[in-house]
Formats: sequence, structure tokens, C-alpha cells
Amino acid sequence: MQNIRHKVIKGLKMRALVASTMMLSCGLSHAGWLASSSAPAEKVDSVTTEQVKKVLQQNPEIVYDALVAYQKQQAEAKQAEIKKYLTANARTLFYSKNDGVIGNPQGKVSLLILNDYRCGYCSKARLIIDEVVKNNSDVRVVIKQLPILGPESKYAAKAATMAQQKNKFDVFDQKLSGLTKPITTEKVNTALVQSGLKQKDMAAQSDSLDAVIRENYVHAQNLAVQGTPVLIIANSNLTKVEFIDNVLDQKAIEVKIQEYQS
Repeated sequence: MQNIRHKVIKGLKMRALVASTMMLSCGLSHAGWLASSSAPAEKVDSVTTEQVKKVLQQNPEIVYDALVAYQKQQAEAKQAEIKKYLTANARTLFYSKNDGVIGNPQGKVSLLILNDYRCGYCSKARLIIDEVVKNNSDVRVVIKQLPILGPESKYAAKAATMAQQKNKFDVFDQKLSGLTKPITTEKVNTALVQSGLKQKDMAAQSDSLDAVIRENYVHAQNLAVQGTPVLIIANSNLTKVEFIDNVLDQKAIEVKIQEYQS
């Protein structure tokens, strides 16, 4: 997911068209009422409708301008809503005990990546993040599981969550990421064994692990996330939090890290 704001605006287009139609309809009714409170409603509405139709036919840009203005208004409102949620929930998002952490656990700048182990772009993003960690010793990277590509994705996410709870996320993550793609249930089980974890323990904790994944889904929904990977950056005291649009642009990520360190 390269630019969440662009996707939000795109998703609002259909609602904008419907709303524009509704606004025109309401405008006609109000115009008819204001024209003459004593005139027959049918006649006033008919005359007003024809007048408005004529104006719109002669000036079609009025509808276009209204749609553009409405789209902008709705996009800005949605962005404000997302920003508010991001700020209000920053502590939970960046410091959940159920999320794996790589890099410097005490780093002053935190990167949060919403990850799906079966997602090809997530794999590419992780390679970029690994390089960022090598080049920036003061960066803490949080890996929050957001399985969206089927049962195998969810199984891998639950396994990673259990590994984190048992303080073995780092080794499990390395083992699983090192296996050939695509990731399957069998490969996840292999990574579990190689990490000193037991499949039966995962089965016993299935309900609680599901609950963690559901919580991540709720966060994603409130952040208008429509795919993975998603990258978010925060400073040490969580007073600055924002999305990084291009998760595959290492230079842009490192520039943003420098900005958040100052």
C-alpha cells in the first residue's frame, strides 16, 4: 500500500456522486419553497426544476466543481479522523506486548510495519527495513501482524504472536522469513520447531491468539488500511506520528527518521 491518502480519496468518489445528487434534490425543494409560500407546490417545483436544469446544462462545470469540493471535504474529514485515531492510540499501536520488535528496543524513533508473511511486498519491505536498521542504530521496529491473504497468513501471524509472547520472536521471524515462498502451514510449523516452540502450545492458545489478530484488524479498519505493508513512524514520546507513504524507498524512510530524531 503505497499511499493511503490517495486510496481514501478514491474510495469516496461514489459517495460523492450520490451526495451531490441528494444536495441538488434538496436545493430544488428549498428553492421552490422560498420562491412563493402561497404558490402551488407542483407548479413551483416544476418551474424551478426546469430553471435549474437549464442552468446546469449551460454550465455543467457547476456539478464538477461541486463534486471536487465535496471529495476534498470528505477526504480532509477522513484524514483528520485517521490522524485523531492514530494519535489517541499511538501507545497501544507502538507498545503492544504482542508485537515483535527488531532493531534497538530502546530506540528513540519507532517504525511500525503492518505485516503479512505471505505478502510479497511485505517481504520486499522487510528487506528495506533490515537495511534501515543496519544504518540507524537508534531505530526500534515494531512488527504488527495483519494477515489478509488467507488461512496460511493467519496461521503464520498467530505463530509469530505466540513466539513474541514466549520471547522468541526474533529467532522465529528469522527462521520463517528465511524459508522459500510462499509461506505454508507446514513451513510455519518448521519455523516453530527450529525456534524451540511447540505446535501444541499454539493450539492451546488459539483463542487468545485469535483475539490479538482481531484487535489488529480493528486498528487497521480505523486507520483505513486497505492492504499490506503499511509503515508508520513515531518519535520517542509519541507526540509525532504519521504514515510513511513509500515503504520501498529506503532513502525516504531514512530521511524521515532523521527528521524524527531532531
